[in-house]
Amino acid sequence: MNSFLNLLLSTDKKQRVRIRRFLLSSVVFFIGIISILFVAFMGKMTVSTALILSFGMVVSCLGFYITLRSKLNLRFKEPALTVPQVLVAMTWISLAYASTGIAHASTLILFALVMVFGIFVMNPRSSIIAACYAAVSLASVIVYKVITEPSVYLWDVELVSFLMFVATMATITSLSQQLAKMRNRLKAQTQELEQAVSYIEKIAAYDELTGLINRRRMTEVLAEHSRNNSRQTEGFAIAMLDLDHFKSINDKYGHATGDLVLSNFGQAAREVLRDIDILSRWGGEEFLLLMPKTNSGHPNTGIERLRAYLACIQVSSKLPDLRIGFSVGFTCYQAGESIYDTIKRADAALYQAKAQGRNCTVIS
Repeated sequence: MNSFLNLLLSTDKKQRVRIRRFLLSSVVFFIGIISILFVAFMGKMTVSTALILSFGMVVSCLGFYITLRSKLNLRFKEPALTVPQVLVAMTWISLAYASTGIAHASTLILFALVMVFGIFVMNPRSSIIAACYAAVSLASVIVYKVITEPSVYLWDVELVSFLMFVATMATITSLSQQLAKMRNRLKAQTQELEQAVSYIEKIAAYDELTGLINRRRMTEVLAEHSRNNSRQTEGFAIAMLDLDHFKSINDKYGHATGDLVLSNFGQAAREVLRDIDILSRWGGEEFLLLMPKTNSGHPNTGIERLRAYLACIQVSSKLPDLRIGFSVGFTCYQAGESIYDTIKRADAALYQAKAQGRNCTVIS
């Protein structure tokens, strides 16, 4: 069953929606064909005319289906081809109106049905074009039939029918415009909601001051790497970093300078560390770095490169001698252990680095 639907409707989600919508709208053609054949069966129109109209409608349907199913519709600005379908349908309805004799009034409802199918996807301009085309085509048919068959197409009855038709088209067009405004408003609200959700997700995952991911997000990343370690032949290492004398900097120069130190450290780390390394602000002046191992060298190389880079950059023009130093506790994740045990081992190594005089790395 699924294979048949895929063959009929395509496997492309957007194309399936377009084809489904087309098949549903084809009900109008089906109703028209049944009505025409019934009128011919009752002897109110010639069989040849009924067959020609029915054949034309079937060919139109097949033409649109083939265009949609073969994806030729994607070459057009409006891939659903809604307006062409509506205009073609109204052309056939107008011809049916001119051919069904005393039963012609019954075809008027098909105009409204076509417009109803179109209002959910047409923009205001397209709905106006469709309504005007329907009015002009029907008016032309009425004038012609009143002249050629005045006994069947009575001018006063036709006038009333046409006025009611125009009122109906105007109402449907107005509804179409209101629906279009609602769609646009809903689309705008959806975009605003997506932006808000994206902003909230960013706030939830990133530290605003340093631009690094926060502890919550890093915990998720560590858990993911721990689960996937069995598929990573090289494994990974983590390092706990602590900015040296940060409390003294805050006390001596103020929290604004402390914030500047944190911000400069985060920016320098993003510039110097490898793209595959993930650094997070773990808390206060403490950072946690995850480093996937590679065959190109020891992951601690990046830490030393960052240390050398920070020794050369100026934190503040007002404090030209202020430099950022940091101590590191480095360890490798051991398969099967809890990630918290790894962090605990890195933290213990960090305390050793601070005890050894700071601005150095201790590997555990």
